[in-house]
Amino acid sequence: MSLADLRRRIRRSGRATVGVEEEYLLVDAIGRPVPAAPRIVDRAAGDRRLRGELPVCQIEMATPPRRDTGEIEADLRSGRAAVASWCEGLAVPISAAVHPFVDRTSVSGGRARDQVRRYGWLARRQLVGALQVHVAVGDPGLVVAVHDELRAHLPLIAGLAAAAPYARGRDTGFASVRPFVTALLPRQGIPPAFGTLARYSEALDWAVHSGAVTDPTEWWWDLRIHPLHGTLEVRVADAQPTVADAMGVVEFVVALVRHLTERAACADLPDACPTWCIDENRRAVAMAGLDATIIDPSGHRRRGDETVLALVDELEAAGTAALTRTRRLVASPAHRRLRAWGTPLVVERLGDAFGE
Repeated sequence: MSLADLRRRIRRSGRATVGVEEEYLLVDAIGRPVPAAPRIVDRAAGDRRLRGELPVCQIEMATPPRRDTGEIEADLRSGRAAVASWCEGLAVPISAAVHPFVDRTSVSGGRARDQVRRYGWLARRQLVGALQVHVAVGDPGLVVAVHDELRAHLPLIAGLAAAAPYARGRDTGFASVRPFVTALLPRQGIPPAFGTLARYSEALDWAVHSGAVTDPTEWWWDLRIHPLHGTLEVRVADAQPTVADAMGVVEFVVALVRHLTERAACADLPDACPTWCIDENRRAVAMAGLDATIIDPSGHRRRGDETVLALVDELEAAGTAALTRTRRLVASPAHRRLRAWGTPLVVERLGDAFGE
């Protein structure tokens, strides 16, 4: 992808717009995956919000670009209601970051089969779901500075959104096992810092022309400048059981990106944090959620929940709307609720929570 084309896409994304994608698993009454995605997409009759994912038991719902997060919430609620109606008689949709007791899947479509050809059983292990938040920076001169600084905050977003304590029918003891599953594939986790948009474009070109990826959308890091939409896409968050949980994550991400964009415009961002330092925090929150200790670049240690709440205070003081649902999610994280439900009931409870 040429640098000029990438610049055009970033400008065209429009400043301050927001979009969200949720990935849902399709299960039967006792929680087994159901390969119903193609039939559900057919039922949706061309609804542009819905598409099938690589596993045949997964679909994705996307909101249109919005300027107000209140509109995003309405979109998520209407989208989940539509999915539930399309699934009637075929499957039960759940918003799960990792299927609690099944660890492999069948795939559908040429792209999915190509990934199985390239990555074998590793691709079939990706029975996972994410909450992906797109925020348009709209300025090619700022987007990489925001990207490079936002990397250091990805563990906080991941800890806030941790929602996958189970794997293969057992409690792993972790807040989220999803990053350990997705890490089986390449280009996962914390992305490198790039410094300039030209270097970002060069990296995408190298990946495509070398054959490492079949197209630029396989740039699967926890954060990326989306090569087609031109948005800054935060991909680190687990799929959330309820819309209220999802909005706790979305509102935090949007406020943070907008705040960092303002700072970038004033040349007020620090040097990019080394990837390995961020990885330490990323692993810690996967294991313990916001109970984990976060280590800042100076070596100062602080609990994750205290770190997030201090940042929420800073964002609210800077003028963002009150992040009430973010605070609620800090106080009652999804992984604790899933663990309290217990393995036998977790899929049923996720089905009940889907419309909340």
